[in-house]
Amino acid sequence: QIRTFGCLCYGSTSPKQRHKFQPRSKACVFLGYPSGYKGYKLLDLETNLIFISRNVIFHEDIFPLAKAEVSDNSPDFFTPLDPLSSGNITKSPSSNHPPISTTSPPLNTFPSAIIPLPPTTSKRPRKSPAHLQDYHCYNFYSDIEYPITSFLSYSLISPNHLAYINNITKIPIPLSYSEAKDSREWCGAIDKEIGAMEVTRTWDVTSLPPGKKAVSCKWLFTLKFLADGSLERYKARLVAKGYTQKEGLDYKDTFSPVAKLATVKLLLKVSASKDWFLTQLDISNAFLNGELDEEIYMKLPEGYAALKGDSLPKNAVLRLNKSIYGLKQASRQWFLKFSEVLMSFGFIKGGGDHTLFIRCCAEGHFLVVLVYVDDIIVASTSEGNAAFLTERLSKCFKLRDLGLLKYFLGLEIARNSTGLTVCQMKYVLELLTSTGMLGCKPSSTPMVPNLKLSKTDGDLLEDKEMYRSLVGRMMYLTFTRPDITFAVNKLCQFSIAPRTSHLKAAYKVLQYLKGTIGQGLFYSAEADLTLKGFADADWGTCRDSRRSTTGFCMFLGSSIISWKSKKQDTVSCSSAEAEYRALSLASREMVWLIKLLTDLKVSPTATPILFSDSTAAIYIATNPVFHERTKHIEMDCHSVRERIDKGIIKTLHVRTEDQVADILTKPLFPHQFEHLKSKMSLVNIFRCSS
Repeated sequence: QIRTFGCLCYGSTSPKQRHKFQPRSKACVFLGYPSGYKGYKLLDLETNLIFISRNVIFHEDIFPLAKAEVSDNSPDFFTPLDPLSSGNITKSPSSNHPPISTTSPPLNTFPSAIIPLPPTTSKRPRKSPAHLQDYHCYNFYSDIEYPITSFLSYSLISPNHLAYINNITKIPIPLSYSEAKDSREWCGAIDKEIGAMEVTRTWDVTSLPPGKKAVSCKWLFTLKFLADGSLERYKARLVAKGYTQKEGLDYKDTFSPVAKLATVKLLLKVSASKDWFLTQLDISNAFLNGELDEEIYMKLPEGYAALKGDSLPKNAVLRLNKSIYGLKQASRQWFLKFSEVLMSFGFIKGGGDHTLFIRCCAEGHFLVVLVYVDDIIVASTSEGNAAFLTERLSKCFKLRDLGLLKYFLGLEIARNSTGLTVCQMKYVLELLTSTGMLGCKPSSTPMVPNLKLSKTDGDLLEDKEMYRSLVGRMMYLTFTRPDITFAVNKLCQFSIAPRTSHLKAAYKVLQYLKGTIGQGLFYSAEADLTLKGFADADWGTCRDSRRSTTGFCMFLGSSIISWKSKKQDTVSCSSAEAEYRALSLASREMVWLIKLLTDLKVSPTATPILFSDSTAAIYIATNPVFHERTKHIEMDCHSVRERIDKGIIKTLHVRTEDQVADILTKPLFPHQFEHLKSKMSLVNIFRCSS
């Protein structure tokens, strides 16, 4: 609720700053709303100190610091009201009338707008209302160990910089061309986009042939920001409405590979261990480089005729020569073009990931290119090789050399001599802000211990899209947060018909994120590249299907690079069977990682080890004997036996309390959760030093 600036109010004081005989509130002036806190910013009229309080009573008709003349006969509202006042309050220096007696006037002399508060006489301990249990009352003199201002604060920013930040955060993003055409910046972005398309001969203007149908198009607008959140540029993109294309006529194949996030993390870990040079490239208007095989016509974009200036043919359309954004086959055509160029430079595709390109150079030098659509990571053994590749690519494509790898797909990457860190702090802050949970009370775990959700718990949500959007945004965080992977995976299972209990569990995850905003992955520069994994299962815990949950995580040296939490496809008849299925799934992931390491010319220092806390599952995997209790298990699960027999991997037993994958199968108590999380190479990167 909007309150009147400068009005009189009574703000509650912190229990830590008073004893039981002192008043519970102070006479103050309302100054506004603080950034990063839930509450009101108040000026203490007695001490002239500024503090923040959640519990405030406002008198919006009274302005203590106003310079208006006050009659000597009028009541003085600076007179303390026992017991709310904190003693005699000095008169405002702006007042010119003589001091008034500190004796409180009778209650009936107050204007009708003022409601005096009765004294509190209850001896019972005071508790916060139930609806405020999940919120903190942050004061400037709070003793919170790591307040939100450690991560988000405008207090030290210069006035000019603060004005700049406030300006860019107010930039409206147009939803259509009609909203953007009156802005010089957005029109400049439109001109730049059309200019880029004409330079690459993306289309030819022609008349629509008889019997042909033109695809529609539209403008999309966005703002591009740097890793620190500052504005980089205005971006306009012309996209075709690909959903109007017809399969077999306008397109055939559409599949296009993108780099797996596990590949990205493995490359980062290997680069940290081997001290490889990491840079990043961005291909401008990448899709416009892909050649089209089909005959496709597109309607003129809004504003094109005015920009073109030339006369247009009757029934004018654009005959597309290149794979413009939005077409079904656009991504595929771009990847084929880029792959062709790289392979002409002597690169070969990786066997484990087709978006990974490797080239062995002279004198033992090595070049690796990882492609995620138009974002490219280059890893090399020397800076010169990376610069040479960038120069050659710039002759084939219009690109931007972004320098050292710092920000890739929303991942914030930092590097020093001890290793490399990856986190998503900016994304977490945006998520908490947009959901109104920036001031929530932090939680020690992402899910209530032993919580077993069901699709029938609670009432159906009216706004299902809100729940799906929230869970989808949290899914993106699981790329760097194995500690929330199980909770988010569980919440995703109720996306079809979410209920109130599921939404409450989702907010519990947000509370946990509030307390771990700066948490991320740490990839040590240690030389150890031994591959090891942990596989676990929680038997029959799904209340709706009685299926088990599989969890596994893979480590390269001491750094976690891959993990998964997944409900099994079938019901297991025993805990041993559930653990055996988890071993099988984890062994597939381990074999794939071995193939990736082979592509990168990295030989593990020892045979990869897969740890399990189930002796029965290990026995089944290492002793291929037919048994009545295992004959029903599908043949694909027995592939783990073959891998063990060939010496590709080996299995070992681990104590349950040290089974790291347990964090991916069930909600744990805080002490168990913290113990296992400490083994996952997670660090709070932005934690304040004590």
